[in-house]
Amino acid sequence: TPLDFYLWGNVKDLVYRRIQPNLNTLWDEITTVCAEIPLQTLVTVTESVATRVQRCIDADGHQFEQLL
Repeated sequence: TPLDFYLWGNVKDLVYRRIQPNLNTLWDEITTVCAEIPLQTLVTVTESVATRVQRCIDADGHQFEQLL
């Protein structure tokens, strides 16, 4: 899913650049980072899922990453 492939890894990298002293500031930083993700980035990530699904179908469920 887009959350697995892109969102969580990207958010985690951005949030953990700074040490968060407590859970409240950690939550606030996660919220801020998520709000700053450009809409076009989310659209692109979502569209890539459709591309991957189609490539998987085209490969009859076999390995297809080399086709991306």
